[in-house]
Amino acid sequence: MFLLPAPPRAALASAVLVVLAGGCAAPAPGGAAAFPLAEGLLLLESGDPAAAGALLERDPLPAGALARFHAEALAARVHAVASLGAAFRTEITTAGGRGGPLGGPPSEAATRPSPTSHLVALLYHAAQARAQTAAAAADQQAGGDAILPAALAALEVEEIDAELELLSAVAYARLGFRAEVDSFVARSPALVDLEGFPAALDRRRVPAALRPWVGEMVSHHLRSRDEVAAYRFGVLAIEGAERFGHALPPEVVAEIERWIVAESRYLFVCPESQTPFLPGARRSPKSGIPHLEYVPVERPRGGGR
Repeated sequence: MFLLPAPPRAALASAVLVVLAGGCAAPAPGGAAAFPLAEGLLLLESGDPAAAGALLERDPLPAGALARFHAEALAARVHAVASLGAAFRTEITTAGGRGGPLGGPPSEAATRPSPTSHLVALLYHAAQARAQTAAAAADQQAGGDAILPAALAALEVEEIDAELELLSAVAYARLGFRAEVDSFVARSPALVDLEGFPAALDRRRVPAALRPWVGEMVSHHLRSRDEVAAYRFGVLAIEGAERFGHALPPEVVAEIERWIVAESRYLFVCPESQTPFLPGARRSPKSGIPHLEYVPVERPRGGGR
């Protein structure tokens, strides 16, 4: 089950998922009580996704739908965190695009830590979890959450399903599958409401380190729909370090700033001093008004796009 509509490069994506699934596949289902959900959750929350991932792959998956759902969801969260500077999986790119598992010798990069492989693993585990959402919800209604750690038993299956859908959408965006993100954002009105954005992220339990990426995803989606809103969310993403405690990579920030400065049909200026948006700054050097409060004006003819 794919979480979003099948990408136009479905054949490539499917091949990558098949290869990665071989490395992520767990042994045959075992006892729910024995599976280290609590330990894995504690390791992830303590900032050690590599140890959490190793622990979750060590034991057979639990047989019950609810416990299995939580195991796959936790694995997806582990890979979401690992993709943001804590990669422990290695490069899946191979020589000529056909090396290693796909038919040839692995490239020299095969041993390099790879955020991309974690994004694909996130999609794999999230899909496995979401395929069991209905059965897991039924188990929860029947009292199956009694065997779960308290931190997980308190969560509704539907809440976790919504979290996984958002994590998957961000992974698709980061992998460059922008078209597959559009339908998700279009049916998530809370995410495009600037005032309600923080609460929407809280409801979906989005890790702080991923929040600037959600802002970037929404901003990019809105560029062809509402450029003023795209600007506002772009500023949120650019200011990730100040607003969420985590910054986007410099090249991602530069791409957002380039769109604002050179590609939008508007100039964004300070409402008092008319100072234009300045990459690298956070507010007008003259009035002190933050970039988030800048207003759009028509770009002079011949400027921008």
